[in-house]
Amino acid sequence: MRVFVATCDDYISALSPFSYLFNKFWSDEIQVTVLNRGTIDNFDLPKNFNIVLLRSNNGVKEWTTDFYKYFSGIEDKHFIFMQEDHFFIRPFNTHVYNQLLSCLKDDKVGRIDLTNTLINKPCLGYKKVNDVDVIEMSQSSMYRVCCQPSIWSKEYMLKYMKPGLGGPWEFELQDYFNDGYRILGTSNDYPIVVSNALVKGEYGENWYKCIHGSDYFELDNNIVNYMKENKII
Repeated sequence: MRVFVATCDDYISALSPFSYLFNKFWSDEIQVTVLNRGTIDNFDLPKNFNIVLLRSNNGVKEWTTDFYKYFSGIEDKHFIFMQEDHFFIRPFNTHVYNQLLSCLKDDKVGRIDLTNTLINKPCLGYKKVNDVDVIEMSQSSMYRVCCQPSIWSKEYMLKYMKPGLGGPWEFELQDYFNDGYRILGTSNDYPIVVSNALVKGEYGENWYKCIHGSDYFELDNNIVNYMKENKII
């Protein structure tokens, strides 16, 4: 399954720590397509990263427009979409990921959240896949549409990635209630644990931490020091 990472010229430098942690905790054999809404295409990245220019410098107001145009043109029925400041802080859980992939047989699955963000949202049980408890967000829950790392149905993505809508906040805060689609995830043992490193374009104080509900994770201090010493961040 293809992995797409959103960025722009202003934040493209975040791809240095992003790519380092992605390859460390997942794999340097996973091909990653970086969708840059700007014009920089010569940024130094690992060989498994490829930059595709969307050539838009119209600011956040055209965010949904740019991604609608791009995803409308791909043939993939499902794909992974995340942002450049979603820094991996724990090893990728391949086993849980593979169990979640089996849920894509259900045509009403619109999005599968790969992180721990569902634990503080209203959810109900969906089904148990081998030893993995899969949960489903309530039809009345906020953030059914969310920019956290997820497997998306192309159909569901395009339903809400409306041209002219605006930026990520507008994308996430739409009227998506009771739309009949299923938003799935897990209540524990997540495929991916990430931080949200950037706050208003700057590295936040807790750039190496993930806090959702009762869950707490942070990047190992030795890795943080290594990244600082080697100017990865």
